[in-house]
Amino acid sequence: MPKQKKFVFPSNYEDLTEMQFEILKLSEFLLGTLGISGLQLKSISAKLEVAPSLINHYYKNTEELVFDTVLFSYSNLVKNIQSSNIHIKNPEIVARSWIKSMMDWTMTYPGIGVILEFPRQVLRSGTKSVDNSEKMLKVFLKEMSDIGASNVAFMASAVRALQKGTDFKVLTPVKVASLIAVDSKFAMYASMMGFSTIGAGLWIAGRRPADQKNPAWMKLGFDPVKQTQSTIENFMKVIKANK
Repeated sequence: MPKQKKFVFPSNYEDLTEMQFEILKLSEFLLGTLGISGLQLKSISAKLEVAPSLINHYYKNTEELVFDTVLFSYSNLVKNIQSSNIHIKNPEIVARSWIKSMMDWTMTYPGIGVILEFPRQVLRSGTKSVDNSEKMLKVFLKEMSDIGASNVAFMASAVRALQKGTDFKVLTPVKVASLIAVDSKFAMYASMMGFSTIGAGLWIAGRRPADQKNPAWMKLGFDPVKQTQSTIENFMKVIKANK
């Protein structure tokens, strides 16, 4: 007899009901654009014009919905990046695609990006049982780690091929880890690209480059998008030169 899950997340994102898909897509938008404070089960039911009991059929509390939404959004992002680039041989194209997709996603849904960086903040939103909260967080971190390992391995595979001037091919997480252990430059390149991309996306999102109401820093010639792009170009040159 299969062991029953303690929490409703992670859902099977390949086999969602139409209603759960609508819940998660709306939650992705609200959580991503407004943050945790903008997401409540009652707000989801109101916007979808369904009874609260229908939302509770899928999620017992807001925390479960938040964690499931982050995993839903992040896993879809990684799957789309990989499926779009898996047959491309040029590692620079793959690396640039990975950077653009990750940054676009982070700038579109900064509230989700922040949770990826600081997941414990979700537990502050009202769960009563501390023990239950910690178990919930542990499950989330395990699932996020599995998705992240696949994502990082894909990115690092592009970095390695770019560094060595070879065709792109996907390396396993174990192979990436072994290469990082023996090649300090590769370790530096991969970690810089991985850690800086989400950070850059959040940095740009926080400066609202599309907001024309208060662009004081834009008048001073400070453009976060152009500055970030310049950094990316220089970073690509460094990797290809293997310096």
